[in-house]
Amino acid sequence: MLLSQKIQEQLNIIKNSYIAQRYSETISKSKKLLKQLPNNNYLMNIIGLSYNGLGDHENAKKIFSKILNINPNNLDAKNNYATTLKYLSEIDEAEEIFESIIDEDQRNVHALNNLANIKRDKKKNEEAILLYKKIIEINDNLAIVHYNLSLTYLQLKKKELAKKHALIVNTLNPKFILSDQILNTLIDYSNDEGHFKVLQNKLSDESLDDNLKSQVNFMLGKAYEDKKDYENSFFHYQKANFLKRKNIKYSIEFEEENFEKIQNLFKDQKNLNLDSVQSYNQKIIFICGMPRSGTTLVDQIISTHSKVQSMEETGFLNKIIKSENLLNKNSLLTKIKLHEDQIYKKFLKMTDKFKFKETYLTDKSLFNFKYIGFIKVFFPKCKVLVLKRDFDNNLLSIFKNSFQSQNLNWTYDIKEIESFYKLYLKYLDLWQNVFPNSFMTVNYEDLIINLEEQTKKMLNYCGLNWEIDCLKYFEKNKSSISTVSSNQASQPIYNKSLDKYKFYKKFFQKKTAL
Repeated sequence: MLLSQKIQEQLNIIKNSYIAQRYSETISKSKKLLKQLPNNNYLMNIIGLSYNGLGDHENAKKIFSKILNINPNNLDAKNNYATTLKYLSEIDEAEEIFESIIDEDQRNVHALNNLANIKRDKKKNEEAILLYKKIIEINDNLAIVHYNLSLTYLQLKKKELAKKHALIVNTLNPKFILSDQILNTLIDYSNDEGHFKVLQNKLSDESLDDNLKSQVNFMLGKAYEDKKDYENSFFHYQKANFLKRKNIKYSIEFEEENFEKIQNLFKDQKNLNLDSVQSYNQKIIFICGMPRSGTTLVDQIISTHSKVQSMEETGFLNKIIKSENLLNKNSLLTKIKLHEDQIYKKFLKMTDKFKFKETYLTDKSLFNFKYIGFIKVFFPKCKVLVLKRDFDNNLLSIFKNSFQSQNLNWTYDIKEIESFYKLYLKYLDLWQNVFPNSFMTVNYEDLIINLEEQTKKMLNYCGLNWEIDCLKYFEKNKSSISTVSSNQASQPIYNKSLDKYKFYKKFFQKKTAL
């Protein structure tokens, strides 16, 4: 066999390994073959892509930089390099590179799509839509572009347009399950049999892996719920959670250990609760709580105010705490003693990409309830709203949904949900003891029953004057919603979810064997 044939065989093996997401194996085999083919662009590109697949974006960045040093005109490497910068939150540089690629090749659909995604992330949704439409003019058969356009319309609450493009995705690629999820949020299955049958047919597709079967089961759970067939609804929700959880490596012990670390840091607050000299022009309102506890609803209400803009879930505070090693007592004390507002300024720098002019910004990162002590120390003039919901109904709402974030890997097992909820209560007790009155608790049920009274209390706590438009958030608020709560939070207050658990109670008490 000729050497070139052997190399081609090895390249095919590497390609198949990458497609199968065996990234470490792909990197190892590619590096070995690079010894025979030094500086081969294809091998170097696939190594960089594999590093990104592993979440090792720094090494990916080095690889793509090396390719561009050798060949600055390699547009594929440029595109991959810019994508990697986006992963590393170097958004502005990534945006510039995508724009430079498009200047060279105005029909480069990869760069156009990536640039559109950045525009959407920056809340420049109308610019994103124009870019997606431009791609469709070039090639209207790209399912991912129609999906991205559908998602953008959904975030803008333009439901009919979202539905239109999700249906196009379904036609182009029936296995593109994410488009079905958009349709699932928009369809009332008590009046629609078409997509219900589509979901049933997809569930019988033997080629679907456990993850995709899980997603279809979640959707069928919602469909049967719309039909008020709660037994079948519970069965599919339970099946969905079972399939999802069995493929996740997770232990609640990690969360428990983190709580112990934070508790130990703050148990003697005398060293931490220093008088602040900060004078903030930009005020942050942190909205946090358990998933599905009403945080998105509160964010929409508060950010309807004329002085407030929503950033949605940023994760900024979590990133800063990790990067600055603030769970280490010495690092924490050092930052406090510097008294130079470094943490606040670093947070504010992360908000620059939004280019917001409003005085107040909301950050709806759920798990900031873990970090209320850090907020008290580094953001003393900022406000914290913590959502609290009846546990049974909160449990049900979590049980009914699939989440993208790995921080939510505990949401697919009832006992783990219970354990995490107990930790959540421990955090609230900790902060009440260490920093009394450091946050306002908002009860979801009270908000649903008496919207105006609770809204006035929240605005007053945040230092905002009363604006009646906040009660019409579903009409007046133009900010996008990118969470699973998007459809509910863009509607008027409804009380159907107040005690939906009662329809499922007997099934939770006597779970079906799978």
